Amino acid sequence: MGVRLEITDQETGKTQVFKKDFVSFRKTREAMKLQVDIQEMNELETFDAMLDFVVDLFEDKDLTPDYILDNLPAESGVNILTDVLEQVMGVGKDDGTGKK
Repeated sequence: MGVRLEITDQETGKTQVFKKDFVSFRKTREAMKLQVDIQEMNELETFDAMLDFVVDLFEDKDLTPDYILDNLPAESGVNILTDVLEQVMGVGKDDGTGKK
């Protein structure tokens, strides 16, 4: 199972694709734990936790919290982060664009 995330850089207009070909079972467990922990968090804490999880997952120096915050659209950013979590947990069949 691989995970994919597409982000269009707002400065260059180019779409950058981040891929993680192998996702360990440990990462799946971390995603499941995050889903449970989110129930106790406020919206800002949830957002930040999801952001940190996604950055940590891809282990790519180009994918930083600031890069995500500056380049994901407001109307779908949370959905895109949620879709990455769901990909890791094997829920749904998303392609990393936030569209199912």
